[in-house]
Amino acid sequence: MPNLRLQLILFMALMTSFFLQYYVVLPVEFWLSQETAAQYASLVYLPQGVKVVAIAFVGVQALAPMILAHLLIYTLMGMDTGYMLFTSSVSVLAILIPLILFNYLTERPLFLPVLSQYLKGINLFRSVLVYAFAAALINALAMASWHVEIGIHSLALRYVFGDIFGTLVVLMLLIGVKTILVSIGQRYISSP
Repeated sequence: MPNLRLQLILFMALMTSFFLQYYVVLPVEFWLSQETAAQYASLVYLPQGVKVVAIAFVGVQALAPMILAHLLIYTLMGMDTGYMLFTSSVSVLAILIPLILFNYLTERPLFLPVLSQYLKGINLFRSVLVYAFAAALINALAMASWHVEIGIHSLALRYVFGDIFGTLVVLMLLIGVKTILVSIGQRYISSP
């Protein structure tokens, strides 16, 4: 049975990342670059970072919040239904395919989280980064094919960089928060 509290937390994290992306990051990025490509693909795509980290830690339990967050944010933004369904599907497939391939390669159950107890001695940062790269390539291929008529040659590359940099930002934020919480906990434990 899915952990509903975990799914709610993931949903809220994704919604927060979408709002930050579309109402802070993209306007700043477009203001700085004034490129047409900035309208279609960000160089730091935070929602992809949240999705990659979520799937790495909890596996397929993250899929329902991902789908719901995509559909809700795009509905709230008034996006075209065809584009909304396409991007939501691509997002799920771009996250799911590397998970299945990674687990197949390591001879584990196909829908197990990337960072499960079966992987002892695997570096967290490297695992998530490799996973992010695989998901970014799939996402970039599909999304650039949707926008092929606009003729921006660097669009696929922007998708790849945006997904990877977005994952790095989210991962670094999580590591920073963890470090702060550990240091606060150690001070609390060591104080009389």
